[in-house]
Amino acid sequence: MTHFVEAKLAALLEHRSQLRSTMGIAEANAVEDDEHPEVLEFKRRVTDRLAENGRQGGFAAAEAFKRIDDL
Repeated sequence: MTHFVEAKLAALLEHRSQLRSTMGIAEANAVEDDEHPEVLEFKRRVTDRLAENGRQGGFAAAEAFKRIDDL
């Protein structure tokens, strides 16, 4: 895993108010356990998405952005 992926996962897991609603992690203290099933599943979903985005550009992982013209 690249350093940017590790940093992204760590940053996302700091958003404790969104654990249940957007990450599927029911217990706030679960993020302290790297082997907790819900944390592992969340990390897998994120890394799978990054890998899929990366394949499109020939990279191991990449972010995808959507251009918004109408504000």
